[in-house]
Amino acid sequence: MSTDDTSVDASFSCSFGKKDTLLPACLEEYGEYPYETKAERKKLRKLYKKCKYTNIVTHAIVEAVGAIIEEHPEFFLDEIQQALAKNNKTLLSLSTIHRILTEKLGLSLQVCYESAKQRNEVERLRYKRALETLVSDPAQIVFVDETHKDRRASRRRRAWGKRNSGGVALKRWFKNTVRYTMIAALDINGFISETVDCVIRDEISSEGAAGTVNAEYFESWVENFLCPTLGNFLKAEARSIVVMDNASTHMDSRVADMIRATGAYLLYTAPYSPDLNPIELAFNIYKNHLKKNEIAFEYDWYRTHMAAFQSRNRDICIKEFRRCEVPLSNQILTTVEEEELASNLIVALTVNHSL
Repeated sequence: MSTDDTSVDASFSCSFGKKDTLLPACLEEYGEYPYETKAERKKLRKLYKKCKYTNIVTHAIVEAVGAIIEEHPEFFLDEIQQALAKNNKTLLSLSTIHRILTEKLGLSLQVCYESAKQRNEVERLRYKRALETLVSDPAQIVFVDETHKDRRASRRRRAWGKRNSGGVALKRWFKNTVRYTMIAALDINGFISETVDCVIRDEISSEGAAGTVNAEYFESWVENFLCPTLGNFLKAEARSIVVMDNASTHMDSRVADMIRATGAYLLYTAPYSPDLNPIELAFNIYKNHLKKNEIAFEYDWYRTHMAAFQSRNRDICIKEFRRCEVPLSNQILTTVEEEELASNLIVALTVNHSL
């Protein structure tokens, strides 16, 4: 073996040794080896030679692009171009594809989120039907969940910088930031203050986020924080329907017994359906407040937490309930809607009086 071969083997073992911490520059920058890139480009060149290039947008082409987006809404323009070439033997420029998306199909880039393939539409429909049957007033519903806060939760993701600069480095004095899990309940008016409990990470477990709140602690929270705030379902009282997801800590029989002993009704959401739970949206806004006040959080985390917790108001919660398709939430008016209604009534009365 030559000296060059030895150096190659040494660098290879260094990159892919036991620690497996380093990657070749090509993988780190492009996500694939050069030979893979060359092979893919060669394949595309052969494909494009068989395709008919055109800049005339026909109805069939618009439908073809729409079908691709329907199946893969996350595709980049060049991926749409490749799919169109493979499926329809038609080659369009990227600018033409962009024009079809924006002008012909009326699409724009939206926030992309992932939903689990395990989501069961039958279970989701069953949950919605159960809520429609149970709810006579949205004020009856209480949503329960936990959220985790670590250093990343209050860190800003973007900053202004020069184009193609590779990102902006924000210089920070790194120190241990408080990490906690917040357990809370939410009703139509916002977070229920009596139910908010922050558990400092590692007080219970050293397993990180997954081990912070165990079944025993959650049972204690239900007994001492949640149950005193609940109403009687048979009397149609406020906060008389408790909605939780099917996390293992929530499924304990003692949790269900304590909630039902208060006269409240317990309902579990459909699996993998956070979009039907308004408290998930509330937690997002809570964390956005922490990001906006990240420096204050470093100096006094609890005061910043309380300010973020109190940033929720009834109007925001009404909109969140509507977005999550909570029954009868459209019948509750926000402050702006009440003012508009009052103004319209005054105008109507004034017109009638003048007549």
